[in-house]
Amino acid sequence: MRNIMLFGASKLGALAYQFIENNKNIVGFIDNDQKKWGTTFLDLPVYPPTELLNNEYKIIITSSYKDEIKKQLEEMGIFSYEIFGVSFESLDNRNSLKANETNLGKVSVGALLSEFNHFTIDDLSFSSGGSTLFDYFLLKLISAKFNIKTYLEIGTWTGESISAVAEVAEHCFSISLPDATLDHAFMKHCEKNNFSRYFSYKRDNITHFIEDSSSFDFSKVPIPELVFIDGDHSYEGVRKDTENIFNFVGYNETIVVWHDYRTLRNEIINSTHQAVLDTLPSPYQQNLFLVSNSLCGIYIPEKYQSYFEFDEDMDTLYSYEISMIAKQNKRTIIK
Repeated sequence: MRNIMLFGASKLGALAYQFIENNKNIVGFIDNDQKKWGTTFLDLPVYPPTELLNNEYKIIITSSYKDEIKKQLEEMGIFSYEIFGVSFESLDNRNSLKANETNLGKVSVGALLSEFNHFTIDDLSFSSGGSTLFDYFLLKLISAKFNIKTYLEIGTWTGESISAVAEVAEHCFSISLPDATLDHAFMKHCEKNNFSRYFSYKRDNITHFIEDSSSFDFSKVPIPELVFIDGDHSYEGVRKDTENIFNFVGYNETIVVWHDYRTLRNEIINSTHQAVLDTLPSPYQQNLFLVSNSLCGIYIPEKYQSYFEFDEDMDTLYSYEISMIAKQNKRTIIK
């Protein structure tokens, strides 16, 4: 069988790597991003498109820019290729399980919020592709409750989550991909031009690293007390980010939150859950919980667990008084 080359070192490329039956024949990735050339993705080399000219590869396009890449390949004289695709509806049905099918406890956001008389977040856009109201409040509540000094976020979208935490934490660090890689995503999910890191760039106590988290040198940042993992949501992306974080912070001092751990239908996203389980040593898996009213999973070191309440009372339902003020935000190019 011919060696396989995947065109697109991306989330879709990582998903294709999992699903392609003969992935042992995958020898590398092709990508148009020059910054990726000479690096690795999923421990495989990333090449420029010229690699395809003098070699006989089976080429599979694993990018949302498939039409542009098809045209590019044909202009290079390459007319034999395949396109990887997946039905997200069928994937969700196959790749989820009910929360009550796990033995995970559930942290009560309502109990956390009730400790504060008044709690606000300056900017929430509710844009598609972002987090939910309670995801943001969870991060800010933890930061306020434990007087978090250092916060680290992997995968910043509009910057709402890290900006919310920066209202109470001393210093926040973001690791996220270059703006240009998100142009298509913003148009696809939000039908807006690129607002990446729009809110977080406004705060002086946030440091942005425009890099790939899978190859990031974590010695550049102090060890954080709170981490939010919201980057590449493929199994391999979550596994790699989780592995890198725990290798950096250990298991006893840092609270770690994963976004998109569950769905709004109270289903566990099994690829995320399995990636975390495959990374966490067995003795520490008991520190893993879900979060009520949110899409998050959370790792709580044993030293912190007595400070949390768990959503076990079937006769208690929290409600919230909400007030909202609309702000009009105009996109500007940040140099």
